[in-house]
Amino acid sequence: MFWECGRMRISVRPMRSGEARRFLEIHHDAVRGIAAKDYPAAVIDAWAPLPITDQAVERLRACYVAPAAARRGVGAALVAEIERIARVHGLADLRLESSLTATPFYAALGYIAVKPGALFIAPGVPMTTLEMRKLLA
Repeated sequence: MFWECGRMRISVRPMRSGEARRFLEIHHDAVRGIAAKDYPAAVIDAWAPLPITDQAVERLRACYVAPAAARRGVGAALVAEIERIARVHGLADLRLESSLTATPFYAALGYIAVKPGALFIAPGVPMTTLEMRKLLA
């Protein structure tokens, strides 16, 4: 699926075999370069541990945009594709646990705050989150 973001054309596709390590590098760059202002060092270290290991590559569970591509429509295109797929499958709404950093991004896309939360991203390391929801009607 292609998305037009200003003068940039973005292709959204499933991750290919062999791209997991690069994706995790982007995850680390985003967490350490963008989210670090919103969380203490212990949370950042647990959320984006270094070095990147093969075990970490096998546990991908979220999506991030490289800091250099932030605020250029890439994240919005990814969310739009997720929402499109959800509608195709008949889902009425989407819920997510947002980091403090990503909350304004999701709010701009129509997600509303439901309740505060926390994820334990490592033993004894809680990360403050916000549950958000969007109706897909």
